[in-house]
Amino acid sequence: MAVVSLVSSVSDYKKEGEFLKKQMIEINAKIVTTLREGKEEATHRNDLVVGDIIKIESGMNIPVDGVVALAVGCEADESAMTGESDALPKDTYKKCLARQREHEEDPKSTREHHDVPSPILLSGTSI
Repeated sequence: MAVVSLVSSVSDYKKEGEFLKKQMIEINAKIVTTLREGKEEATHRNDLVVGDIIKIESGMNIPVDGVVALAVGCEADESAMTGESDALPKDTYKKCLARQREHEEDPKSTREHHDVPSPILLSGTSI
């Protein structure tokens, strides 16, 4: 009887250790890099406030709605929100306006929905 209890206790202890490791991984996945007062710092998603600048990386899920401040080759997978499987280009507001003007002035351009990039990032979408 003592052997069964000992084996069961060791097994439970190992399972608890694995659970705690997975829990820490999940908590760390909710940490984002923010730029506050000119310094980069790690911030939990629940502690984000209006005006925070978030550093986004490839494969990252966007924690909040926002606007692109600086980007190079940024594309967002908005299929979780829109159902469309295409990756949509994202760029700064100024570049999007310039691209829209060019697009409108070109008589050969198509009038498709995603011809011009958007500066808007939606919460829950992926980069």
